[in-house]
Amino acid sequence: MTVCGCVLNRWIRIALSCNISLACAIVMVSGCSVPYTRTISQYENAAICCSTMDEFHFDTLQIGDAKSFDLNERSPAYRFFSGKSYFKAFLLPQSNDPYVLTLTSYMLGDSVESAYIFYPQIMTLNDAHDPVRFSDPKSFKLSKAGFSETAKETWGLMYKLEVEFLFAGDTNAEKYLIILTTSELLKAKTSLSTLRTVPIVMPGLVGAIPVGTKEVLIPHSPAGRIHISVHRQNKGRTPEAP
Repeated sequence: MTVCGCVLNRWIRIALSCNISLACAIVMVSGCSVPYTRTISQYENAAICCSTMDEFHFDTLQIGDAKSFDLNERSPAYRFFSGKSYFKAFLLPQSNDPYVLTLTSYMLGDSVESAYIFYPQIMTLNDAHDPVRFSDPKSFKLSKAGFSETAKETWGLMYKLEVEFLFAGDTNAEKYLIILTTSELLKAKTSLSTLRTVPIVMPGLVGAIPVGTKEVLIPHSPAGRIHISVHRQNKGRTPEAP
């Protein structure tokens, strides 16, 4: 396996923070992330796909589904009223039973200093493709992602934004789901408390050891790695108000 130096240092830091052996981290290394500046350039040059939202391609989403996908220069872009954005569109489950959609956006980058994250907005549409409901940006929670979860999704940094979005099961009110971001969210940054490290040199290897914590502002990117899952609602929970 070819080892990229920037990713090697990343997984050394992961190993140190998770009590995983350096040897294990080195074996599990793969390629480097796209730089944040390139994601901005690609986004700015992206062509608008459609004139109206009813021209979108809608993938089918069923209760029990779990899907991962990238939003990037290969994704369609549209100029929403909230600004230009890459997006993914779904036909919601045609079920009269309440259900929950969990959306996760993973932090990308080869180090915390070069990290970025897609800060999503969820928008639902009715049968006429008119907006019905939007997620509240404050409802997304930043947390640590597990080692195996990170390895499966990104081979990147072990942080994620996550939200649960509840549906009443009224297919007449909400038929479609759009995952996008907004111009306001792209201007913002997310604060992250992380380890402060100093370099160490070992025979044939340069690594780092933690010496405290520091606050880093993570820019929001037009591109990212997303995972969604749909499951039936637990009793006692009610959908978010529009």
